Amino acid sequence: MFDLLSAKGVLRVIAPDLRRLATVYFEHTADDAASRLMRWSGIGEEVSPSPLRRLFGNSRHRWMWDQKSPTEVLRNSGFYEIRSCACGDNPIFEAVENKDRYEDSVALEAVKP
Repeated sequence: MFDLLSAKGVLRVIAPDLRRLATVYFEHTADDAASRLMRWSGIGEEVSPSPLRRLFGNSRHRWMWDQKSPTEVLRNSGFYEIRSCACGDNPIFEAVENKDRYEDSVALEAVKP
């Protein structure tokens, strides 16, 4: 098995916050609320200029998380010191961080056993 993260290595995971996205969706009353959500969140991809194809033919999707789910997955995978994190709160990630990625996202940090 190839191990990318050494023992005591720090993992940072940032993913769109499903709970936040759902809240925005339910609060949005326009007829195009679902389309706006898909574009805004990055959940789906437009694969064709055809409106019917966009509505019925796009089977690609990404996994979505809330705060609790990835915490549980990390814990079950043996990670520890799992915590919520924010842009700039750990100098280890300073060179690769992008503040925009944290907006409306679940951001967690964990240590590998």
